[in-house]
Amino acid sequence: MGLIGAVIEKTSPSTPTATTQQAQTQAQPTTSTQKYSYKVLSRVENKTVENIDVLVQPGDANAEAIAMEVKATCKKPCNIDVYDDQKAYDLESQYNKMMGDTSTQPNDLQTWKKTNYVYVADHLVGAVEFETGAFDQYPYRDWYYKELKGEK
Repeated sequence: MGLIGAVIEKTSPSTPTATTQQAQTQAQPTTSTQKYSYKVLSRVENKTVENIDVLVQPGDANAEAIAMEVKATCKKPCNIDVYDDQKAYDLESQYNKMMGDTSTQPNDLQTWKKTNYVYVADHLVGAVEFETGAFDQYPYRDWYYKELKGEK
């Protein structure tokens, strides 16, 4: 089923993003020649890149292999985010929507980050960015994550 809406280019919730109009496809779990168990939550294609969000089972040790399997289905360069929790995906989508809404206040974004960044970081188990094609495990566990967790 297709949805039309504002879609955000893939970046960390701690950095600003650009908004573009794209067609979004809600994909059903694929069954043909799928080696690993996962569900494609969204697949957004624009003129130059695809953005794909995938849900795996919590604790699945195959996140990188799953991302590479999904990457093999891309028709053009693609970004792939692998979550192990639906709520984390929903929260990231909420943040992206806030970023695309011109009425969102900076304080609203700061509140979202303080409330949700650590949760999303703990459940975004991996990502592949089209520039490098390399898998990055827990990409949001950065300096901001450590600051929020009170780690040094």
